[in-house]
Amino acid sequence: MTIVPVHDEEAFLDNAIFGYHDRWAEQIVEDNASAGENILWATAVPAGEIWHLEKVALFNANTALSYYEVRIESPLALMRLVCGKALAASTWVTSSESLTLREGDQAYVAFGGCTAGDTLIAQFWGRKMKVA
Repeated sequence: MTIVPVHDEEAFLDNAIFGYHDRWAEQIVEDNASAGENILWATAVPAGEIWHLEKVALFNANTALSYYEVRIESPLALMRLVCGKALAASTWVTSSESLTLREGDQAYVAFGGCTAGDTLIAQFWGRKMKVA
């Protein structure tokens, strides 16, 4: 009897076409936010790579938010992935939105209704791939 392993087709295609390079795991912390809107930027995708965003999390330790948004800024457009209103303080929001980013694209989280001195956290998770 031969056992044939089952492969994750998407991961296989990513590796075959682009070549898995590294994990994208980034946390941005602002421990002294200003009043009003604050934006925490992830690293921009460098030349020669594409990144696949798989999960985003955000958190304000001190103050209830009036709104929050996860956005992607691209040379082509500005895209909102996740948005919400009225989030209680010390509440994590996680999203498993899946999107492939190309050179120059940059993900960020906008926190609305912050109080001066708030502690904000944005986390991004995914895969980095080299473009052949």
